[in-house]
Amino acid sequence: MTMTPTNVGGRNCVACGRTIAWDAQLCPYCGKDYRYQQPSVQVAPPAQARTGTSVGTIVAGIVIAAVVVMVILAIVFFAFSRSTATLNIYVNSTHILFSVNYNLYVEGSLVDSGPISPGYYVYYTYTYDWSSSDPTTVTVAADSTGGGWGSVSDSETLVVSDGGSYTVNLYI
Repeated sequence: MTMTPTNVGGRNCVACGRTIAWDAQLCPYCGKDYRYQQPSVQVAPPAQARTGTSVGTIVAGIVIAAVVVMVILAIVFFAFSRSTATLNIYVNSTHILFSVNYNLYVEGSLVDSGPISPGYYVYYTYTYDWSSSDPTTVTVAADSTGGGWGSVSDSETLVVSDGGSYTVNLYI
């Protein structure tokens, strides 16, 4: 028995399986396109010469350095932007017969204490500093014990600004 190929003079369509001519560009039965189609070619970009550092790395380094410098400047600014004022404080004894013991406070913190003789005063210089260039308020207070009158106190609240000198008179 001799076999005769069924597709002599043609080929089978890959889509429908029917025999079509070898030079057919389209299958007449199903429309499969056999025309030559150029495959899409992806072209690789040309290789760049390596210099050791890319532009992106340099830009990132500059940005990081700028941020670090700004942080350091902010820290230095806030560390050195302190304001000071000089408070000349007189604590005057109002007692006539007896010495008293006094306590002197600036913003609630004890800064000095001791005795005062009747009719005399104690002079105390205090440098008040704060971390701002804006004026601020400060409270100075004194209290006394003894002297036959019991406990006596006096206070004064001031608005102070940078470099100023202020006199406070307290009477106890």
